[in-house]
Amino acid sequence: MVDIVNILARLSLLFQKADLSYAQLPKLVKDTVASISKVPTHLGPTLREFRRKVGEDGQFHGIELDGPVMENCVIDSVATRLQECISNRFDVAHNEPQVAAMAKIIDFKLWPIVEEEDFGNEELALLVDYHGIMLQNCGNPGMVEVEWAGIRSSIYNHFKPVHTTTLDQVNNRFREDGPNLLFLVGLLLTIPSHSVECERGFSQMKRIKTDLMNRLSSSTLTSLLRIFLESPRESEFDPFDPYPLLEQQCQTSTPPLSTVIWQQAAAHQWGH
Repeated sequence: MVDIVNILARLSLLFQKADLSYAQLPKLVKDTVASISKVPTHLGPTLREFRRKVGEDGQFHGIELDGPVMENCVIDSVATRLQECISNRFDVAHNEPQVAAMAKIIDFKLWPIVEEEDFGNEELALLVDYHGIMLQNCGNPGMVEVEWAGIRSSIYNHFKPVHTTTLDQVNNRFREDGPNLLFLVGLLLTIPSHSVECERGFSQMKRIKTDLMNRLSSSTLTSLLRIFLESPRESEFDPFDPYPLLEQQCQTSTPPLSTVIWQQAAAHQWGH
C-alpha cells in the first residue's frame, strides 16, 4: 500500500504547485490513474524491497511474520476502487468540458505532431461561448476563431517540434496578429486550479501579523504578504537586479550610488 500512497502523495504535491495551470489537471489525473492501475501486476519499489528483506525464512529484521499474507486480489480491489474514485472526482471531460477544451488549446504537449485542419476548432468554440461576456467587454469574440486558424498554422511553421513550444514564445511572436485569441488564452491562465495560494496567504499572514505586530496597517500588511508570496525563493533571489532602477531614482535627489557602494551595501545587508 505504501507504493499507492506514494503515487497519491505525488499527485497531492503537484496539485499544490503555485504555477499549476487549470489545463494541466486532466493529464495529471490520467497519469495518476495509469500508475495506480499498474500496481497489482507490477510490484512497486517499496513492496519489492520488503519482500527482499523478508526472505524465505519469513523474518523481517529478526522478527518472524506470522500474520495473514495480503492476497493480490486485495491489492487489485484497492487499486480498482481508487481508480474509480479519482476518475469520478476529477471527471473533467464530463463535469467541466471547458477545462478539457482549455487543456487541448493551451497545452502544446497535447497538440498533434502534424497539423490537423480541424484541430481545436470545437474546443475553441466552446471556450468562446463560455467566456463570451468577458470577451465582449475586453475584445472581439468574433475574431477569436478567425485568428486561431492563422496562428495555429504559424505555430507549426515557426516552432518545431510543436511540443516544445511555450506560451511566452507564442505571445511574443504573434501578439499583434492574434490579440483576441491571446486575450482568451491569458484569461484562461488566470483561472485558479486550486485554493492552495489562499491557504498559504492566511498562513503567512498569521506569521506576519502576530500579537506583537497587531498594529500593522492594511497597506503594509498587503505589501509584506506580496513580498513573501510572490518573491522568488532565496536560492533564486538576486539583490543586484534593482540597482539600475535605484540609480535612476537617486538621480533626482542625491548623487547616484556607484556599483561598488551598492554591492558593498547589499553584501553587508544579506551577509554575502
